Amino acid sequence: MRLKSIVKPALVVFLGLVLYLIASNVGAGWLYVIVAALAGIVLISAPLPWLGVRHVGITRRAPVVATAGEPFECSLEVENRGRLPRYMIEVEDSFAGDRGRAVAMRVRRGETETLGYTVENPRRGIYAGGDVVVESRAPFGLFYGRRRMRAATDTVVYPRTFDVA
Repeated sequence: MRLKSIVKPALVVFLGLVLYLIASNVGAGWLYVIVAALAGIVLISAPLPWLGVRHVGITRRAPVVATAGEPFECSLEVENRGRLPRYMIEVEDSFAGDRGRAVAMRVRRGETETLGYTVENPRRGIYAGGDVVVESRAPFGLFYGRRRMRAATDTVVYPRTFDVA
């Protein structure tokens, strides 16, 4: 994941350096404008994903009782507690032995966005919560900001039952 996360910014920086060398040798002023735009994109996109996952609250809504092996619906409420809207927030939930993913396109200031997913194959047990990873790559996808939180839920997944003759 580390190498994959650095490939895009490195490619943009390398492209900017190549264009800068071409501009300095040829003397084309318009290439300097392109190099400045690429440098601006890299400098702007470095802190914004990290700021996009700050002041975000997560609440999980799940049924109180479920059966192992039978899917059930679960939802996450993404709350924006910050002053600015949050864009492209991806949420990955590890709950009841399964993973669910959902994306919130935009969460306005002071509002809550509800994201639903299905837990396909839950494992039996008593679950008091699980980890939720909130990630954003907005605005350009060069860098990412990630935050791990814990969402509390009281759910009991009973063992699977079979009909006996």
